[in-house]
Amino acid sequence: MTNCVDFGFRLRRSQIRYFEVNVPMEARQAVVQVVSGSPGHSFIFGFNSKQLPDLDTDVFTAPLLLNVGPAGPTSVPPGSKFFLAVQTDFSPDPHDLVIRVDFELPMTRLINGVPFVPAFGVNQAGVNNFFQMTPALLNQTNILYPGTNIHWYKYTVAPSPTLHSVVFRLHSTNSELQMVARRSLPEVAYLPTPTLFDYHSINYDLTNDVIIVTSNSFPVPITAIPWVIGVYNAGTNSAAYHLTGTRWTNRPPVAIPLPAFTINTNWINITNEVGFSIDPGESLNTFYRFQSDSTNRTVLFELLSLTGDADLRVRRNDLPSPSLFDLSDFQIGTNSEHVAVNTNVFLPTFGAPTNWYLNVLNASSTTVTGILRVATASGTNIIVSGLPLELEPVGISASDGLIITWRSIPGQVYEVRTSSNALGPFNTLAATVLATSSISQWTDPNPPIPPQTRFYKVFQIGPP
Repeated sequence: MTNCVDFGFRLRRSQIRYFEVNVPMEARQAVVQVVSGSPGHSFIFGFNSKQLPDLDTDVFTAPLLLNVGPAGPTSVPPGSKFFLAVQTDFSPDPHDLVIRVDFELPMTRLINGVPFVPAFGVNQAGVNNFFQMTPALLNQTNILYPGTNIHWYKYTVAPSPTLHSVVFRLHSTNSELQMVARRSLPEVAYLPTPTLFDYHSINYDLTNDVIIVTSNSFPVPITAIPWVIGVYNAGTNSAAYHLTGTRWTNRPPVAIPLPAFTINTNWINITNEVGFSIDPGESLNTFYRFQSDSTNRTVLFELLSLTGDADLRVRRNDLPSPSLFDLSDFQIGTNSEHVAVNTNVFLPTFGAPTNWYLNVLNASSTTVTGILRVATASGTNIIVSGLPLELEPVGISASDGLIITWRSIPGQVYEVRTSSNALGPFNTLAATVLATSSISQWTDPNPPIPPQTRFYKVFQIGPP
């Protein structure tokens, strides 16, 4: 049996059912209780800390309170197991029963608040607990000292026919913290640790730690059971923090392709190019969703006009997280970011429709503003970037020749053409280049020798 999880079953005339219960190492007490049962029927309950109960000598009346400590008539050692038995009366009709074992563990409960932004089906649970310090100090809110034990929290996911995901978000204001999460399991090692977890979020400095569990997440999908979250201090300073758990019961709304497209977030509805402002350390606060059409051959996501270092993560059909995404661009500083998705022999079509989830990360120590832009192209049409196609200053390689550099879109084909006249025509094909990043280069192995002159021009051709 699993801590805090109801177990329902059916028994027939005088049938006996046995249960094995593992005692978590950190447990302090255990309560065995009946949640519900068929009216008009009686049950016999048995308990034994070492073997299967004898229903003549090991009988108890529910609820049963067990202390965790040295083995005794009503106590069980931590890390051990005990056994339960249930027998029905002699009535011929079936007997339904639901029982549960609740362990008292050093956990704080996250409770769902009222739904906010109801159109998105979101419930948020916040924690603002007090942790007792030394007698000489006042109580402090969410203070985790370096080298101390983990703070644990239990979050029970409420069932829903449209349950989509749960997001656990940890933010520290002054130190580096990390977070682990684990579903409830009937095991001695019940609480998550830095070496025992289903999900682990490790972000350094003051960057937010985020764990996202969806209905198709790997290795463990979201289920409507208790989840345990652990917060531990990986730094050298005392850390103040807050923790929230947010339940999503459906996906965010859809964005329409350019030129008249809309991107929706958790908070606001934005039309055309999207301006954003992200505070320092923000990792996952606002998600964007875009839906491509089956006719699209290329989809382009861009971060433009950045005032600081921001990064872009993209994931198909699921929410991206710091360690789980399909595509990304991590340019340094205020360089623009570009993520292009192209169909190819392995992905002949995006399907109808395809959902793309985007996340913008602030990787700097100051607030970053910028523009998030989405563009699509179908067939042989050329995808259009929000930045013009421009050549960078020509470089010179002592051994190889002239280096031609230009801003490019990954997955697009470019032609480098030359002419002896600055006004053209540029009819001489010098090279064909398939861009693999947002910056492309080609080196002319035979540069002009004075007094010769040669002019270069780069053309975007489209998908290969």
